[in-house]
Amino acid sequence: DQQAVAGLLEGLTAAVQGRSLMGLPDELFDAIESVAALPLAFRLRRGDAAAVGEAASSIKSQDVSELERLSLIRTLAESRVAESVSLLKAIAFQEPAIPDSLRVAALSGLGNFDDPSIGQLVVRSLPKLKGNLRSAALSLLSSRPAWTKLLLESIKAGHILPSEIPPDVVERVRQHREQDVRQIAARLLPPEVTPEVSLAGRVAAITDIVATGSGNPYEGRKIFLAKCSQCHRLFHDGGYLGPALTNYQRDNLSHLLRAITAPSEEIREGYAYFAVLTDDGRSLTGFIVDRDLSGLQLRTLDGETLSLVNEHIDEIVPLGKSLMPAGLLDELEPQQLRDFFAYLRIRQPIAAPATR
Repeated sequence: DQQAVAGLLEGLTAAVQGRSLMGLPDELFDAIESVAALPLAFRLRRGDAAAVGEAASSIKSQDVSELERLSLIRTLAESRVAESVSLLKAIAFQEPAIPDSLRVAALSGLGNFDDPSIGQLVVRSLPKLKGNLRSAALSLLSSRPAWTKLLLESIKAGHILPSEIPPDVVERVRQHREQDVRQIAARLLPPEVTPEVSLAGRVAAITDIVATGSGNPYEGRKIFLAKCSQCHRLFHDGGYLGPALTNYQRDNLSHLLRAITAPSEEIREGYAYFAVLTDDGRSLTGFIVDRDLSGLQLRTLDGETLSLVNEHIDEIVPLGKSLMPAGLLDELEPQQLRDFFAYLRIRQPIAAPATR
């Protein structure tokens, strides 16, 4: 019954939308293909080069939902069809009408392809990239040895300042599996030196500052959006990389301060940080959000979720620390601290969602 088959395919496509198709067995695709034409995402998963052009039209179309477009970009990357590289490059760098979420997904997806031109293009494009796009680009460059060397060359030439590199990327490069990369990184990316202040002393100092005056939650929201919202969600603002804060114990200032000033002291379940080394030389870091007999899904710093099958994983290393940097509050002036905690402890949202 063709109508029943069409309904089954529609339901199956909806069920896997936004998820990896890598774990689905080839036998399933064979069975579907024996009675009906495979949907686009499934044809991409099978490595059908002819489907790439069709995917390009859907990804660039504003009539297609963002979730479906994201799913197609991720499937393009996972399929590793050579024809996908030029399309992913175009999405990331050449299509101004493409939303940033899709551009980040394309950047992350390019990590699946060991192509020297990718690293060269990303390094050239860095000066034009801001916010999440820049973070995703730097994370991409640190994932493959050849690209990491290009990043270090750009730092040595003064095109990129060491202070502009996120701590996660710095640590990944400094602990690289290749000795020559580690040696160069040791010269160009010195470890951050933090003042020797006890946790109790830092908590007490900030508590005194917050207690000596009132804060403006509207100004505090601006600080939250700048420093925290890439990873954490509070009310209707922010991302999903770290724990959501809306229902967190935010009225307890001492508890909040300990969690912010010493984030690795107590890591919430499900947010342990891992390094994953692959058989094609990639070094990836993030949270393992799902794992089964076929592989795992790793949520990375740019908010993307990468699907990795076991046969391509060389090593999984628990890092035993939080992704959140310990010095998050160090650059804030006393009034900024009061504003920040005034916002962080409010019970109701005070503004419309931020435009990102």
